[in-house]
Amino acid sequence: GIGLRLDTDGLKFGSDTAAANALDDYEEGNYTPTFVATGGTAPGGQSGTGKYVKIGSVVHVHGQITWTSAGSGGSNLYVALPFTVLSNARAGAVVGLQAGIVHSANHYLTLVPEINDTKMYLIETQPDAGGHDHLNYGNVTTDGSQIFSFSATYTVS
Repeated sequence: GIGLRLDTDGLKFGSDTAAANALDDYEEGNYTPTFVATGGTAPGGQSGTGKYVKIGSVVHVHGQITWTSAGSGGSNLYVALPFTVLSNARAGAVVGLQAGIVHSANHYLTLVPEINDTKMYLIETQPDAGGHDHLNYGNVTTDGSQIFSFSATYTVS
């Protein structure tokens, strides 16, 4: 079997004695994601459920947001994260099931974690064009169902 040892550096595996290889942090929990932007009017009746697991310096988070009334205006729509993203790690995030987010035809929705901050911006981009556009509260509507789900993995300091 694999030997485990707990010492002042954290949990070590097998015969490895290096402090840099010790697992020194583990946390899991719930948090409440919501849509946030600068200015504008937020969608009403937002309800978010989210979970995270932090193992060492890597965080995996997933969640969903629902709402009952549309938003308007604002800029740089984002979803809050439970921990600050490392300064050199944009990471990866994906949009899951979503309905009620209006975006340009032939564009993909994606989430981009902001470095040195606790937010993931919701953006749209075309696969064959450079650049991207930030969404805003006006993109969060009551057309059809209202659900937005996501998953992300990112690094913290």
